[in-house]
Amino acid sequence: MIGMRETGIHFELDEGYIQQVIQAMRGLEKSEESVFKTAINNTASRAQKLLARQAKRVYGGEAPQGILERSSIRKSTVSDLGATIFFRSEQPDIMKFRVSASGQEPTPIAWEDGQRVKFPISIQQLKGRDLKELSGVDGMAFAIRFKNGKLAIVTRTGKKTYGGKGKDELKVFMGSSDRSMIQNERVYGKVEGKIADILNQQCQRALEKALAGGSR
Repeated sequence: MIGMRETGIHFELDEGYIQQVIQAMRGLEKSEESVFKTAINNTASRAQKLLARQAKRVYGGEAPQGILERSSIRKSTVSDLGATIFFRSEQPDIMKFRVSASGQEPTPIAWEDGQRVKFPISIQQLKGRDLKELSGVDGMAFAIRFKNGKLAIVTRTGKKTYGGKGKDELKVFMGSSDRSMIQNERVYGKVEGKIADILNQQCQRALEKALAGGSR
């Protein structure tokens, strides 16, 4: 069984299959738990790579790069049959995805006929989709560079800092974390069936190998 959990992608075998393997392995030196552990861990390793590759096919920009390296696997053991792939990352700002040229530098301040000139900024996380404009409405989005040198796309919230006595409060536009990208139906949903097939194949292969080892 393969399932999406809040913490990651979890792999385990249903009880019916476990009993089937136990019956098949009676009289063998190798335990059924050892067979399960091998099959589950091999599946988790392959699934980790499949999911990372699919995320890079779906999402554009810098953010999906390195998903595989940032992920980890809690492996199955003989005493705890079940493996989980963890996809962890901080939520990146939208600059890590696809941003139009006008958002690549701080937005200039310009006026024309008493009106602030707008420099529309468009963004999109997914590949193959048109960029969506963030500007042109009240609370227009703009790019700024903070004192630490970091460039971000922000919008005014309509509030003031320091209890209403300071500067305009700004909200940074954020993108999807690794976990959110993996959970997208275009990512997990696209490869879920293939991962299930891999798990079945790995279980069969591990069982055949154990049976080929001979009986006591």
